[in-house]
Amino acid sequence: MAKWEFLTVAEELLGPATAVAEFYDGLGYAVVPEPRELGYPFAPSLRCKRQSTTCFIEVSADAALDRLSEWVSFGRSAKADTRVLLVLPDNVSLSGKSQTALKALGVGLLVVSAGAVTEVMPPQDLAVNVELPDLAKDPKRLRTVLGPVYEHFERNQWREGFEEACVALESCARTYLWKAVGSGRTHVLTETGKVKKLTKPKVDKMTMGALAIDFTNMQNQNHSDSVIAATLKQLNKDRIRVAHKKRSAAAERALRANVGSQMWRIVGALREIYK
Repeated sequence: MAKWEFLTVAEELLGPATAVAEFYDGLGYAVVPEPRELGYPFAPSLRCKRQSTTCFIEVSADAALDRLSEWVSFGRSAKADTRVLLVLPDNVSLSGKSQTALKALGVGLLVVSAGAVTEVMPPQDLAVNVELPDLAKDPKRLRTVLGPVYEHFERNQWREGFEEACVALESCARTYLWKAVGSGRTHVLTETGKVKKLTKPKVDKMTMGALAIDFTNMQNQNHSDSVIAATLKQLNKDRIRVAHKKRSAAAERALRANVGSQMWRIVGALREIYK
């Protein structure tokens, strides 16, 4: 008996379907051909699941946009990382219009040639939809800091984008804190009420949690100081989740729920720093 059995995939597409099943199996996914479950719009050619990520894969000889659009709507209603992909044999070429439509939907594209699988277009995590602030009117130095972050989100790499945004805020907050303390504009108190002795090397090594404490304990705070302090404090748990709890299902759920609002907070704090 064949390892992968398909009942609805056309005979001429069995080769590509099998190749993709083997490909995802090799990547550690649990692969199920043509699963039928309540709530699914159709039985996909393949369902591939690994940890919190589920990929629904359609093997076709054309763009199959109507069918894929239904899967995308399903994916956007999901609570966990859900991706949709189209698989084509190498003798099928898509028009530019169809490729643009797939990209707009967030559908990935795989092409199979002589049993080898090539990713032409990566799939998006359809269950996360984050709309970031428009930076067009912000200073160039702020756009330079956030440019790599926005590029990650454009590629739907929201975890990487969020983590890089946290790193950017940490770095900018360290510079801001040292400038404020070094200039004599303010000082930081310890828990016992004494003036904390800060040096630039110490500030440069501070974690987000340490920065949140010192910003909170800054004396003669202005509006920007208080915004940065509150942002660092509210962000720290998710910063820890994305940096140190990548395999935790609970951390993943929290990040997915929080990432949109946290990104707006980060941009707001950086705007205070760069205004």
